[in-house]
Amino acid sequence: MAAGISMKVSYLIELMLAGVGQRGAEDLKYHWFETIYSAIREQPWPWNFKRFHGVTTAPIVSTELYTWTATQTFVTGGAALSLTYLHTGRAVEIDNREYFVTQVDVAAFRVYLDKPLHTTQSTGGTLTFYRADHAVRTSSISEVQVDGYRIESTSPDYWRKWGGFRGYALSGSKPDLYEVRENQKIDPPLYLPVQQGAPGAGTILAGTYEYFFTFYDTESGLESNPGPTVQFTHPNLSSQQIGYNNPGVFNTSEGRTYQLRLWRSKASPSGSRYAAWLVGTKDPTNAAANVLDNASDSILIGQERYYAGNVTVINFHQWPDARYSIDVRGVEGWGARPDPGDMLELGRNNIVTELLPMGASTYIELANRDVQSHHVAIRKWRSQLAYLVRKTDVANANDPGIEEISFYDGVPNSEAGWDPIDTYKWHN
Repeated sequence: MAAGISMKVSYLIELMLAGVGQRGAEDLKYHWFETIYSAIREQPWPWNFKRFHGVTTAPIVSTELYTWTATQTFVTGGAALSLTYLHTGRAVEIDNREYFVTQVDVAAFRVYLDKPLHTTQSTGGTLTFYRADHAVRTSSISEVQVDGYRIESTSPDYWRKWGGFRGYALSGSKPDLYEVRENQKIDPPLYLPVQQGAPGAGTILAGTYEYFFTFYDTESGLESNPGPTVQFTHPNLSSQQIGYNNPGVFNTSEGRTYQLRLWRSKASPSGSRYAAWLVGTKDPTNAAANVLDNASDSILIGQERYYAGNVTVINFHQWPDARYSIDVRGVEGWGARPDPGDMLELGRNNIVTELLPMGASTYIELANRDVQSHHVAIRKWRSQLAYLVRKTDVANANDPGIEEISFYDGVPNSEAGWDPIDTYKWHN
């Protein structure tokens, strides 16, 4: 979003509540604001689109030979694996069925899969592991290009008409179709961060900070929701080693080898949905690996900020057989988890300042225990939101542009000279 003026979150919350005559706990006010502003930012406003850019990942053809047994959920390599924990989430095709890697056990030469195998392979053979998906921070996609060419969108309903999952090829080509998988996610970590040893010298200022871990697919960009949170109080000018408190196999992850990422708030965060920033990453298979936190708040906020907004997962058909460019046009997602000092864009036409109080009024009606009035208020707010989306023109709406100009087919214009092709009107 890059349009209009911007305002501080704390001031926007005051504007939201000024007309409804109600105050509440900080958590409640921020919950109202986050819910309403998120719904506004999910809409296809002309100024709320963004181009996302990335690359596909080339497949890994194993040098080790794999065997497996029906009903088991892992394949076993005959030598050191070509994969590491960073390749968790890749896809492999076995007997025309797709499997996704959930864990890479380099010590036991095992690759764990997301479902039981239905065949047995007693003679070792190679496997090819593909990166089949790509996560985009958007709630809605309008175009996907691979290698500079637009590819077509499909849906589960389309494939059901063509024979279900077996109706499409899986591996080994440049993708020409994609499917959005709305339900694809990574489950969050189960355990807390834990302090490892005494504090050392550093730059963290005295205060209480909140921490949590997430699981992160390093190749697709898909990330889990936060795991359990914990507060640590640090002395002035300190640093701290922090691990993952998984009992039994202390400081490692539980049956999944997605990278662990540690996030931290600023000192004395307000509310339960505070903004957080990346402290560092951890190998989920290494019990000795910790994350060093040695960042004051002023240093921390220069790191990656935790994104809690909408994510859309693209699954390619076919799986990419090489590295290709990915260009996606979609609605620009809002990262959510507002910080009181954030400056947020308001779009054009005062839409945000108009819709925030209307949205807050729906909660007031519910607080008054009048369910019917609550429903009426929601319908009014949603109707106004839809109306504003429909009535918001693109910035060059007053310039007709080439799509509005009609040429007489086959008759050269003054610029075309002898070649009439420039005057042809093409229809898709």
